[in-house]
Amino acid sequence: MPGGDFHPWIFFILAFWILVCGLGVVAFKKVMYSAVSMVFCFLGVAFAYAALSAPLVAVVQVLVYVGAISIVVIFAIMLTRCRRARATSSSTSRRCSRRRWPSPSPPW
Repeated sequence: MPGGDFHPWIFFILAFWILVCGLGVVAFKKVMYSAVSMVFCFLGVAFAYAALSAPLVAVVQVLVYVGAISIVVIFAIMLTRCRRARATSSSTSRRCSRRRWPSPSPPW
């Protein structure tokens, strides 16, 4: 690097952080946990840009991806969550009501 301040071990730690957060986006079963993992992944990418002496790209990464895209995704998740059905006496678990679309009946 031109400034001589590049440390490979910091970059490898950040790369490992980004990989773990990226796997968390795919592996978590709850969508909100995946969205939070995506935010941490975007922050890791911004820190990697900063470590590579690209502060403008790091700031743009934080403003655009962490500040805008992630908030829009989390806002969309919060708006589209299904409402919890009331627990019935036969079942104590609460499940979201699923819409059943009519299917064509077989000809026989």
